[in-house]
Amino acid sequence: MTDRPEAAVATAPPPSPSTLHDTPRVANDLLFREAAPQGFGDRQNSWAWSMYWWKDKLYVGTNRAWHCAEHAGLNSAFPLFIKYPPKDPDAECAPDPTELPLQAEIWSWTPETDSWERLYQSPKDVPIPGKSGKSTAREVGYRYMTKFTEPDGTEALYVSGVNARFIFRPVPSPRILRSVDGKTFEPLPQDPGTFMGTLDKCSFRTLVVYKNRLFVHVGSVRGEGIILESADPARGNDSFQQISPKDMRAFEMVTYNGYLYVGLRDPK
Repeated sequence: MTDRPEAAVATAPPPSPSTLHDTPRVANDLLFREAAPQGFGDRQNSWAWSMYWWKDKLYVGTNRAWHCAEHAGLNSAFPLFIKYPPKDPDAECAPDPTELPLQAEIWSWTPETDSWERLYQSPKDVPIPGKSGKSTAREVGYRYMTKFTEPDGTEALYVSGVNARFIFRPVPSPRILRSVDGKTFEPLPQDPGTFMGTLDKCSFRTLVVYKNRLFVHVGSVRGEGIILESADPARGNDSFQQISPKDMRAFEMVTYNGYLYVGLRDPK
Protein backbone atom coordinates (compact mmCIF):
# COMPACT_ATOMS: atom_id res chain seq x y z
CA MET A 1 0.00 0.00 0.00
CA THR A 2 0.96 3.59 -0.37
CA ASP A 3 -0.40 6.90 0.86
CA ARG A 4 0.68 8.67 -2.32
CA PRO A 5 -2.11 10.03 -4.55
CA GLU A 6 -2.05 6.96 -6.76
CA ALA A 7 -1.72 3.23 -6.08
CA ALA A 8 1.73 1.75 -6.58
CA VAL A 9 2.91 -1.84 -6.70
CA ALA A 10 6.59 -2.81 -6.60
CA THR A 11 8.44 -6.04 -7.17
CA ALA A 12 11.96 -7.03 -6.24
CA PRO A 13 13.79 -9.54 -8.43
CA PRO A 14 16.33 -11.57 -6.44
CA PRO A 15 19.92 -10.34 -6.86
CA SER A 16 22.39 -12.57 -8.65
CA PRO A 17 24.97 -14.35 -6.45
CA SER A 18 27.75 -12.25 -8.00
CA THR A 19 26.19 -9.00 -6.82
CA LEU A 20 24.59 -10.13 -3.58
CA HIS A 21 27.62 -9.32 -1.39
CA ASP A 22 28.74 -6.32 -3.44
CA THR A 23 25.51 -4.34 -3.09
CA PRO A 24 25.74 -1.67 -0.34
CA ARG A 25 22.98 -1.78 2.25
CA VAL A 26 22.06 1.82 1.44
CA ALA A 27 21.34 0.80 -2.15
CA ASN A 28 19.00 -2.07 -1.33
CA ASP A 29 15.99 0.02 -2.29
CA LEU A 30 17.35 0.06 -5.85
CA LEU A 31 16.56 -3.65 -6.07
CA PHE A 32 12.87 -2.72 -6.18
CA ARG A 33 11.20 -1.38 -9.27
CA GLU A 34 7.75 0.02 -9.88
CA ALA A 35 5.76 -2.89 -11.27
CA ALA A 36 2.70 -0.95 -12.42
CA PRO A 37 2.00 2.57 -13.63
CA GLN A 38 0.84 4.86 -10.83
CA GLY A 39 -2.82 4.08 -10.26
CA PHE A 40 -2.70 1.66 -13.22
CA GLY A 41 -2.82 4.79 -15.33
CA ASP A 42 -5.64 6.39 -13.33
CA ARG A 43 -4.69 8.62 -10.40
CA GLN A 44 -8.07 7.95 -8.76
CA ASN A 45 -6.91 4.40 -7.99
CA SER A 46 -5.56 5.62 -4.67
CA TRP A 47 -4.24 2.56 -2.83
CA ALA A 48 -3.34 -1.00 -3.67
CA TRP A 49 -5.57 -2.05 -0.76
CA SER A 50 -5.39 -5.83 -1.19
CA MET A 51 -3.13 -8.30 -3.00
CA TYR A 52 -3.05 -12.06 -3.46
CA TRP A 53 -0.96 -14.45 -5.58
CA TRP A 54 -3.24 -17.03 -7.20
CA LYS A 55 -3.23 -19.10 -10.38
CA ASP A 56 0.22 -17.76 -11.31
CA LYS A 57 -0.97 -14.16 -11.29
CA LEU A 58 -0.90 -11.28 -8.82
CA TYR A 59 -4.36 -9.88 -8.02
CA VAL A 60 -4.71 -6.34 -6.69
CA GLY A 61 -7.79 -4.58 -5.34
CA THR A 62 -7.91 -0.78 -5.21
CA ASN A 63 -9.79 1.89 -3.35
CA ARG A 64 -10.80 5.05 -5.17
CA ALA A 65 -10.21 8.77 -4.64
CA TRP A 66 -9.50 7.86 -1.03
CA HIS A 67 -8.09 11.18 0.20
CA CYS A 68 -11.13 12.94 -1.24
CA ALA A 69 -13.52 10.29 0.12
CA GLU A 70 -12.06 10.55 3.63
CA HIS A 71 -12.51 14.32 3.63
CA ALA A 72 -16.05 13.97 2.30
CA GLY A 73 -16.86 11.51 5.09
CA LEU A 74 -15.36 13.74 7.78
CA ASN A 75 -17.20 16.74 6.35
CA SER A 76 -20.45 14.78 6.48
CA ALA A 77 -19.85 13.89 10.15
CA PHE A 78 -18.28 17.18 11.30
CA PRO A 79 -19.32 19.90 8.82
CA LEU A 80 -18.35 22.76 11.15
CA PHE A 81 -14.79 21.51 11.58
CA ILE A 82 -13.84 19.65 8.38
CA LYS A 83 -14.34 21.38 5.06
CA TYR A 84 -14.70 19.78 1.66
CA PRO A 85 -12.96 19.72 -0.74
CA PRO A 86 -9.55 19.58 0.97
CA LYS A 87 -7.21 22.50 0.33
CA ASP A 88 -4.50 20.34 -1.22
CA PRO A 89 -4.50 21.43 -4.90
CA ASP A 90 -2.92 18.13 -5.95
CA ALA A 91 -5.84 16.08 -4.60
CA GLU A 92 -8.08 16.78 -7.61
CA CYS A 93 -11.29 16.18 -5.65
CA ALA A 94 -14.61 16.74 -7.39
CA PRO A 95 -16.26 19.89 -5.93
CA ASP A 96 -19.41 17.84 -5.26
CA PRO A 97 -18.75 14.59 -3.30
CA THR A 98 -21.58 12.87 -5.20
CA GLU A 99 -19.43 13.19 -8.33
CA LEU A 100 -16.39 11.41 -6.86
CA PRO A 101 -15.20 8.47 -9.05
CA LEU A 102 -15.51 5.78 -6.39
CA GLN A 103 -15.89 2.53 -8.36
CA ALA A 104 -13.28 0.16 -6.88
CA GLU A 105 -11.32 -2.07 -9.23
CA ILE A 106 -9.58 -5.47 -9.36
CA TRP A 107 -6.47 -5.89 -11.52
CA SER A 108 -4.19 -8.82 -12.33
CA TRP A 109 -0.52 -9.00 -13.31
CA THR A 110 0.79 -11.71 -15.63
CA PRO A 111 4.55 -12.14 -15.05
CA GLU A 112 5.27 -13.85 -18.38
CA THR A 113 4.17 -10.75 -20.31
CA ASP A 114 4.71 -8.20 -17.52
CA SER A 115 1.22 -6.91 -18.27
CA TRP A 116 -1.68 -5.63 -16.16
CA GLU A 117 -5.36 -6.16 -16.89
CA ARG A 118 -8.40 -4.69 -15.20
CA LEU A 119 -10.74 -7.57 -14.47
CA TYR A 120 -13.53 -5.95 -12.52
CA GLN A 121 -14.99 -2.55 -11.66
CA SER A 122 -17.66 -2.03 -9.01
CA PRO A 123 -21.04 -1.06 -10.43
CA LYS A 124 -22.26 2.47 -9.81
CA ASP A 125 -25.83 1.55 -8.99
CA VAL A 126 -26.48 2.70 -5.42
CA PRO A 127 -28.86 5.68 -5.14
CA ILE A 128 -27.44 8.39 -2.86
CA PRO A 129 -29.98 9.20 -0.12
CA GLY A 130 -31.40 12.70 -0.45
CA LYS A 131 -29.74 13.28 -3.83
CA SER A 132 -32.32 12.72 -6.55
CA GLY A 133 -30.84 11.13 -9.65
CA LYS A 134 -27.42 10.65 -8.06
CA SER A 135 -25.79 7.27 -7.54
CA THR A 136 -22.51 5.97 -6.13
CA ALA A 137 -20.41 2.82 -6.31
CA ARG A 138 -21.50 -0.35 -4.55
CA GLU A 139 -17.89 -0.77 -3.39
CA VAL A 140 -15.38 2.07 -3.03
CA GLY A 141 -12.57 -0.32 -2.15
CA TYR A 142 -11.60 -4.00 -2.09
CA ARG A 143 -10.05 -4.54 1.30
CA TYR A 144 -8.82 -8.15 1.43
CA MET A 145 -8.38 -11.28 -0.71
CA THR A 146 -7.85 -14.95 0.01
CA LYS A 147 -8.39 -18.31 -1.64
CA PHE A 148 -10.75 -20.90 -0.19
CA THR A 149 -11.29 -24.54 -1.12
CA GLU A 150 -15.01 -25.20 -1.08
CA PRO A 151 -16.71 -28.45 0.07
CA ASP A 152 -16.86 -29.81 -3.50
CA GLY A 153 -13.14 -29.15 -4.03
CA THR A 154 -13.55 -25.95 -6.03
CA GLU A 155 -10.81 -23.41 -5.30
CA ALA A 156 -12.07 -19.83 -5.42
CA LEU A 157 -10.70 -16.37 -4.75
CA TYR A 158 -12.77 -14.31 -2.30
CA VAL A 159 -12.57 -10.50 -2.21
CA SER A 160 -14.06 -8.30 0.52
CA GLY A 161 -15.61 -4.91 -0.28
CA VAL A 162 -16.15 -1.56 1.45
CA ASN A 163 -19.11 0.72 0.69
CA ALA A 164 -19.63 4.51 0.78
CA ARG A 165 -21.64 4.63 4.00
CA PHE A 166 -19.00 6.75 5.71
CA ILE A 167 -19.84 9.47 3.17
CA PHE A 168 -23.50 9.00 2.28
CA ARG A 169 -24.80 7.19 5.39
CA PRO A 170 -27.68 4.71 4.77
CA VAL A 171 -26.59 2.77 1.69
CA PRO A 172 -26.73 -1.02 1.15
CA SER A 173 -24.02 -3.21 2.62
CA PRO A 174 -21.00 -3.98 0.44
CA ARG A 175 -20.46 -7.41 -1.04
CA ILE A 176 -17.99 -10.27 -1.01
CA LEU A 177 -16.93 -11.19 -4.54
CA ARG A 178 -15.94 -14.67 -5.69
CA SER A 179 -14.01 -15.93 -8.71
CA VAL A 180 -13.23 -19.49 -9.77
CA ASP A 181 -11.42 -18.70 -13.02
CA GLY A 182 -9.47 -15.58 -12.05
CA LYS A 183 -11.24 -13.57 -14.74
CA THR A 184 -14.87 -13.12 -13.72
CA PHE A 185 -16.09 -12.03 -10.29
CA GLU A 186 -19.59 -12.50 -8.91
CA PRO A 187 -21.05 -11.39 -5.56
CA LEU A 188 -22.09 -13.92 -2.95
CA PRO A 189 -25.88 -14.14 -2.59
CA GLN A 190 -27.30 -11.56 -0.17
CA ASP A 191 -31.03 -12.10 -0.66
CA PRO A 192 -33.48 -10.01 1.41
CA GLY A 193 -34.52 -11.74 4.62
CA THR A 194 -31.40 -13.89 4.88
CA PHE A 195 -28.53 -13.37 7.32
CA MET A 196 -26.29 -11.79 4.69
CA GLY A 197 -29.20 -9.87 3.20
CA THR A 198 -30.03 -8.17 6.50
CA LEU A 199 -26.42 -7.50 7.53
CA ASP A 200 -26.16 -3.73 7.93
CA LYS A 201 -22.45 -2.92 7.80
CA CYS A 202 -19.96 -0.70 5.98
CA SER A 203 -16.94 -2.90 5.48
CA PHE A 204 -16.05 -6.54 4.88
CA ARG A 205 -12.42 -6.65 5.98
CA THR A 206 -10.10 -9.54 6.83
CA LEU A 207 -10.80 -12.96 5.30
CA VAL A 208 -9.16 -15.95 7.02
CA VAL A 209 -9.36 -19.67 6.29
CA TYR A 210 -9.32 -21.85 9.40
CA LYS A 211 -10.29 -25.52 9.73
CA ASN A 212 -12.02 -25.58 6.33
CA ARG A 213 -14.16 -22.55 7.11
CA LEU A 214 -14.03 -18.98 5.87
CA PHE A 215 -13.95 -16.40 8.65
CA VAL A 216 -14.93 -12.84 7.78
CA HIS A 217 -14.35 -9.68 9.78
CA VAL A 218 -17.13 -7.16 9.07
CA GLY A 219 -17.81 -3.78 10.64
CA SER A 220 -17.36 -0.05 10.27
CA VAL A 221 -14.88 1.78 8.06
CA ARG A 222 -12.85 2.45 11.23
CA GLY A 223 -12.28 -1.26 11.65
CA GLU A 224 -14.16 -2.52 14.69
CA GLY A 225 -16.85 -5.13 14.09
CA ILE A 226 -17.99 -8.73 14.31
CA ILE A 227 -16.72 -12.05 12.96
CA LEU A 228 -18.71 -14.34 10.68
CA GLU A 229 -17.97 -17.86 9.53
CA SER A 230 -19.19 -20.24 6.86
CA ALA A 231 -18.24 -23.76 5.78
CA ASP A 232 -19.75 -23.13 2.33
CA PRO A 233 -19.42 -19.39 1.66
CA ALA A 234 -20.30 -19.61 -2.04
CA ARG A 235 -23.92 -20.08 -0.96
CA GLY A 236 -23.94 -16.70 0.81
CA ASN A 237 -27.30 -15.89 2.44
CA ASP A 238 -27.83 -18.08 5.52
CA SER A 239 -24.64 -20.10 5.10
CA PHE A 240 -22.95 -17.46 7.28
CA GLN A 241 -23.40 -16.94 10.99
CA GLN A 242 -21.94 -14.59 13.59
CA ILE A 243 -19.56 -16.35 15.95
CA SER A 244 -18.16 -13.43 17.94
CA PRO A 245 -19.91 -12.36 21.18
CA LYS A 246 -22.23 -9.36 20.88
CA ASP A 247 -20.01 -7.17 23.05
CA MET A 248 -16.76 -8.03 21.23
CA ARG A 249 -15.30 -5.34 18.94
CA ALA A 250 -12.97 -7.29 16.68
CA PHE A 251 -10.34 -5.36 14.76
CA GLU A 252 -8.05 -7.95 13.15
CA MET A 253 -7.54 -11.71 12.97
CA VAL A 254 -4.93 -14.22 11.83
CA THR A 255 -4.22 -17.94 12.12
CA TYR A 256 -1.07 -19.19 13.85
CA ASN A 257 0.11 -22.49 15.27
CA GLY A 258 -3.30 -24.12 14.96
CA TYR A 259 -5.34 -21.29 16.48
CA LEU A 260 -7.38 -18.35 15.23
CA TYR A 261 -6.23 -15.14 16.90
CA VAL A 262 -8.42 -12.04 17.08
CA GLY A 263 -7.24 -8.53 17.94
CA LEU A 264 -9.82 -6.35 19.70
CA ARG A 265 -10.52 -2.64 19.91
CA ASP A 266 -10.79 -1.17 23.40
CA PRO A 267 -14.46 -0.19 23.86
CA LYS A 268 -13.36 2.71 26.04
